[in-house]
Amino acid sequence: MPSAIIAEDEVLAAERLRVLLEECNVVLLKTFHHAQPALDWLSVHETDIVFADIGLPEITGLELVERIKRVAKRQPEVIFTTAYEEHALRAFELAAVDYPAQTDTDDTPAGRT
Repeated sequence: MPSAIIAEDEVLAAERLRVLLEECNVVLLKTFHHAQPALDWLSVHETDIVFADIGLPEITGLELVERIKRVAKRQPEVIFTTAYEEHALRAFELAAVDYPAQTDTDDTPAGRT
């Protein structure tokens, strides 16, 4: 089974993602609400996938990926989770695997009607 970590500052979004990963038989190794602890963890541990929110508090998810490339023992696949579609192009330039938009409570992607 693939393994993953989540870097998401919104508790409810992280919890929704945790449930989805569980349903898909992905082993969630750890959830981080700030970028630096995730980077510290990745400098010592390995995971297959990083789910990264673009809107992390201290650095953007895009910056997080650039730093992951420098510190990770093995490069994980990156999937961005965010409500900001305008970041998609830059995310793919950084080799993001996917870019699922976060949704509002009615399961409509945020910002869409």
